[in-house]
Amino acid sequence: MTGINVSLCLIACLFGVLMLEIEGSTYYTADSYDCGESHYVYTYSSTTLKAWQLLSDRNYPPSSCTMYFDTGIEGDVVRVSFINVRLPCFSSAKLHFYDGYGTYVNKLKTLSCTSVTPQDFRSSGRYLTVKLESSSSESNYDFEIDLWEEDGGKPGQTNGGSALSIGIILGIVGGVFFIFALLFTAMGLLCRRYATNRSGRGITVMRPVVANVPQYPPSGQINPGFGPPPAYSEVTSPAPSGGQANPGLQPPPGGSQVQQGDTTRPYPQQQFYAPYPQQQSVPYPQQPNDPPNLEQPKNPLLPQQ
Repeated sequence: MTGINVSLCLIACLFGVLMLEIEGSTYYTADSYDCGESHYVYTYSSTTLKAWQLLSDRNYPPSSCTMYFDTGIEGDVVRVSFINVRLPCFSSAKLHFYDGYGTYVNKLKTLSCTSVTPQDFRSSGRYLTVKLESSSSESNYDFEIDLWEEDGGKPGQTNGGSALSIGIILGIVGGVFFIFALLFTAMGLLCRRYATNRSGRGITVMRPVVANVPQYPPSGQINPGFGPPPAYSEVTSPAPSGGQANPGLQPPPGGSQVQQGDTTRPYPQQQFYAPYPQQQSVPYPQQPNDPPNLEQPKNPLLPQQ
């Protein structure tokens, strides 16, 4: 398991714990599974006690329900905070609160025939017992109560109030900073891993290459390979003894004889002209009344007489 996975697991666990404490738990006096059981209360989340869960529960109202609430820590106390209370005077429903575990201990408060929200109060120890008494045919009452865990108080300290509020604020702020620290750590590990995977995978789009090309023209030469044209005497044949300077030269048709020592460019020695093809006469087709043509056509390729 990599460091990133460990960090993500820690973050998930922390969020799970925080969500459990924030959401808390809700219990119902109309639920037979909640009655007669012990339930924990917490510092940073409320434990809620309600009369009804569903509308159908009013069809089968309980005659009695007792629940026990525990802080789980010696020296801490249970604080009772009322959200709403509706106990009609014509109803026999009553709520009893006992300072301890069970109904044979000191009774803290009894609520009946009231619709006024009472003030908060606290137990003296870690346990608080709540008991509902009513008739099995009555369902016209309702209530919602929150229960909290608080510090029981030590010499020089107040019981609950501002001290608890400061502790809650500090705890929330510390938890938020811790979450952000884990998130930044996970992001740093992820970026480092991504950078490591990308190392050595760069692609060179344009790479400079030095080509060893010979210099042309070579240094020290001007127009190498291209000298002045040769002299005229180098490309003409010498005159034969006792003859013309250039016996092969003939004057052009209708021109004068080429003079000796003429420096003008001679006329080409011979030129071959392709004879223009002579026209051939095509005999007209002989008519039936014409005399016979005894003259044979002449072949232009044969010598003529």
